[in-house]
Amino acid sequence: MNNNLNNVDMDREASLMAKNQLLYNAYVQQVNHEIRMLRVGIDGRV
Repeated sequence: MNNNLNNVDMDREASLMAKNQLLYNAYVQQVNHEIRMLRVGIDGRV
């Protein structure tokens, strides 16, 4: 617990938020890739 009676660790929260952002970006890239591959399969072109 901090001096202000708050048990939130801002460094840890910022670190977790950065980790979540990286994971989110990776998942979005993967989904976009899958969608592009589906379009190639349907349209037959890139």
